[in-house]
Amino acid sequence: MQHGNEILIVENNTVDGMFIAKTLRDSNNWATIKIFDTCEKALDYLNGAGVLTERVVEIPRLVILDLSHRGMSGFQFLAAVRTNTALRHLPIVVFTDSKAEHDRTLATDLGANGFFAKSVDLDSFLGSIHEIGNTWLKEPVTQ
Repeated sequence: MQHGNEILIVENNTVDGMFIAKTLRDSNNWATIKIFDTCEKALDYLNGAGVLTERVVEIPRLVILDLSHRGMSGFQFLAAVRTNTALRHLPIVVFTDSKAEHDRTLATDLGANGFFAKSVDLDSFLGSIHEIGNTWLKEPVTQ
């Protein structure tokens, strides 16, 4: 599978998800952005399973993952994606409330490509999103 121009946001906080999506969309208008409020829904989408069988043949360009979820955690999501050979190289950036070093270490050990702690300061929060975009979303994939 090749990478497409889709960005998945796995975020259980609706407001945070909308801020992330709007900020990325403003500077990456070529991207299709999907927001999932649980890790299970995002994983079903990636695997083309469950009720979310609309999965396309291209893997997303990027997943932005919050670690804190009811049910499947962000850590469990990372482990599941990294054991799937078709998704193993999918870029996943953790963007979470946790500032704990052990969370950063575990996420990195499970294969996260980046780790950003959310700030309560809006300018810093948006600055982190811009940094994620500038690092992993430089230009669209052309067919």
